[in-house]
Amino acid sequence: MELKENEQVYHHHEEVNEIITAVPSWILRRGITIVFLLLVLILFLSAFIRYPDIVKTSLKVNSLNSPKPVIAHQQGKLVKILIKDGAHVNDKQPVAFIESTASHLDVITFAKQLKSLQQKLNSTKIITNSDLETTGLNLGELQNSNQSFYQEYLDFLNTQQDGFYLTQKRYLERDLTEIRKLQNQINQQQKIQAQEYANAEEEYAAYQKLKSKNVISNSEFKQQENKYLASKYPLQQSATALLNNNSTYLAKEKEIAILNNTISEQQSKFRQALNSIINETDSWMMKYIIRAPLAGRIGFAGILQENQNVSVNQELFIVNPGNTDFFGEVQIPQYNMGKV
Repeated sequence: MELKENEQVYHHHEEVNEIITAVPSWILRRGITIVFLLLVLILFLSAFIRYPDIVKTSLKVNSLNSPKPVIAHQQGKLVKILIKDGAHVNDKQPVAFIESTASHLDVITFAKQLKSLQQKLNSTKIITNSDLETTGLNLGELQNSNQSFYQEYLDFLNTQQDGFYLTQKRYLERDLTEIRKLQNQINQQQKIQAQEYANAEEEYAAYQKLKSKNVISNSEFKQQENKYLASKYPLQQSATALLNNNSTYLAKEKEIAILNNTISEQQSKFRQALNSIINETDSWMMKYIIRAPLAGRIGFAGILQENQNVSVNQELFIVNPGNTDFFGEVQIPQYNMGKV
């Protein structure tokens, strides 16, 4: 029995020796070194090979034509609401009126007349008295400005066709034409008078020869001498007339130059007055007439009713243009900019 046990122990001892004395494979002998080299290679390559990274930031979604608020630019009472909630409005369409001493519709009419005047002025068209009709218009806060402008308007009309200044200028130009005709007539008379003087001078020279030979009496010679001297007088008169005519011509030209300067000044003053009253009217309408900022469907920003008091910058309406195109805005921190 002991022999069998010894044989079994010996048999197991030989198997254990084979396992212990067996040479391990190369991967077991070099495994740690290979793993270490792979780790070093990965770290080395990571410095050169880019890898995806996630940058977290906020995204703001906007529309290409987002809904626009309609705000009040003047504190006061909402005297008129011109549209219904959900109605379609056009760009710059009036949607409500804020209380004012002026009639809103009258101011709109007045503003249209001013714009028409400005277009005519820029296109050099003739402006007439019927281009501005303010009789019966209630302009309220704009009344004083309109009175000053209307006086400039009347002065400007005098510079237009059939106005006082142009009529006066036409009369002066006619005077210049008549003065030129008179100058031509004086020049013709002067030529005749010069010829008469030359004849008288020749005849006087002949009488001088006769007098030197005692052919004629002294009284006859004196008569001829007086005739010769008298022939000089018309020439002198003509020369004086030419000087006076030239002076008159220059005076008329000076009057025309002054008149042209007056016309230019009046037109410049009217242009400035027109631009000023247009700016004042636009400013008034911005305060007291609430307009849609763009075309679209309008909605009330809250409960709105007529005779309701509103404050400055209060949001009254919202206009949705109905645009479905959107875009996003992303703000990336500077230290992450290189990763994008």
